[in-house]
Amino acid sequence: MNLLAIDVGNTRVKVGVFDADGRVSLHATETDAVSEAAVLSEWLQVTVCEMPDTILVSSVVRGFGDLLRQVQPSREVILATPEMNVGVDPDLPDPASVGIDRLLAAGEAYTRVESALTLVTLGTAITIDSVTENGRFAGGAILPGLRAAATSLHTQTSLLPEVEPAPPEVTPPVTTRDSIRAGLVLGTAGAVDRIVGQCWAGPGGRRILTGGDATIVSPYLDGEYEVMEDLVLHGLVSTWRRERG
Repeated sequence: MNLLAIDVGNTRVKVGVFDADGRVSLHATETDAVSEAAVLSEWLQVTVCEMPDTILVSSVVRGFGDLLRQVQPSREVILATPEMNVGVDPDLPDPASVGIDRLLAAGEAYTRVESALTLVTLGTAITIDSVTENGRFAGGAILPGLRAAATSLHTQTSLLPEVEPAPPEVTPPVTTRDSIRAGLVLGTAGAVDRIVGQCWAGPGGRRILTGGDATIVSPYLDGEYEVMEDLVLHGLVSTWRRERG
């Protein structure tokens, strides 16, 4: 049975078509580019040659699940929620307030390593989440991603340019653009190292890195990290299978 998994983020929409043998075909586009029903419908038709009967969705964008049901009325659209068996126990005061993408990614990572872990996701926002040895999602930290921080510097000041996040060309930086890049990349790496060093998951936990900006920041991180890609998409499929029993 083929499945379509869709990860709707603040910046990008990623889709994965999973076939019966576990192979996956991946596609992505900008979230804003498919925010209208007609455009989303056309993009899915072009991207997904044969639409599966079941569509699994993780969305941090309000209303996107309803939009998918509108453009795919004959398909079963399942919107992931914290009440599902996501692979970790969100033992928190208000689990519904935690982004479903964080829980799915943490659950998939824990399913793979079966040990305490810290998961660093470098996207529009950076999340640093902890899972204990027994699979309890212990919470974590959220801070601005590289692009969000770069945009903020540009829009909240009169003269600073908006730069594309990248490592500085030379250090110490000698241009304004390189100075911003150094602050963004090295500052983010330092913040991640400091938060990961709190060992909220317990001593000896695995360190896992994911997200679109992982390749930019990872060379500047201390310690060893395992890179796992597309955890939310795989987490959707794993959750669906657990829910089916």
